[in-house]
Amino acid sequence: MNNNKQVFSGILLTAASAIGFGLLPFFTSFAKNAGMNTWDCLAGRYLGSALVMLLIIRGHRQSLKIAKEAAIKIIIIGIFAFGITSAFLLLGYMHAPTGKVTAIHFLYPSIVMLFSIAAKKEKATIFSIIATIISLIALFMITAPSSASEKMDAFGFLFSACSSISFAAYVLSLDTPLIKSINNNVLVFYLSLSSGLFFLAAAVICASVSVHPPITSSAILPMLGMITLSSALPACFFSLGTRKLGAPASSILSMLEPVTAAIFGAIFLDEALSGMFVIGLVLIIAAGACISFSRMHRSNQ
Repeated sequence: MNNNKQVFSGILLTAASAIGFGLLPFFTSFAKNAGMNTWDCLAGRYLGSALVMLLIIRGHRQSLKIAKEAAIKIIIIGIFAFGITSAFLLLGYMHAPTGKVTAIHFLYPSIVMLFSIAAKKEKATIFSIIATIISLIALFMITAPSSASEKMDAFGFLFSACSSISFAAYVLSLDTPLIKSINNNVLVFYLSLSSGLFFLAAAVICASVSVHPPITSSAILPMLGMITLSSALPACFFSLGTRKLGAPASSILSMLEPVTAAIFGAIFLDEALSGMFVIGLVLIIAAGACISFSRMHRSNQ
């Protein structure tokens, strides 16, 4: 009974995190309309998330102390995997429809699998081969425009692909004994803080070398949405859900993110959902599910 409750709560947490992350382009679009640039959004998002996590940690009277080795590793992961993924995504949204960018980002399960095979942590199986083929077909269908409004330029594709690679690196970095030993709330706090400080420096440098438009008060609500609904809470939910369900199962449920991004993009940002894109999105989800089911099957043997 307790195991069933754990599985059910893990499903709810992971699904909620995927939907929250999928709302990021929605909030970002309104923040940029209010005068914020990419670096402003990233700095505000992660520093705000760090503050939320600090309040949660203090409320639970948890310790912020971690080993020096862990701190160094978290800073590296926070900047060059956790944080840089969002930078690539936001830059991708500037060059292509949000649904396309998020869908390409979700090639990361295939990339994680390929990295693991290359590092000899996994063996190539029929599932991995099929998933790779499906992913390549899906990539072609997603990037193929059916109209001028759906066109994805070279930069849009490049940033989307980079976000997928950097997030794959983040997922692999979480699967280490040192990182797993750190309290979930503390981990998210330090990841957010290191990313936020890095992007704050980028925002200051950008403001010093270029003219920055005034940021209006209408940026407050989307910024709060980015901080809470698309950052702090989803990051906690994803990590907790992964610990309850395991990485393979949580990867399947996280496929709700590109679906959420595509639906909100179509409803609120006037982005088209072509037949080719929808089929490609379904194939991306199928490839991720194929990989995840393969891992669950191996773990049960």
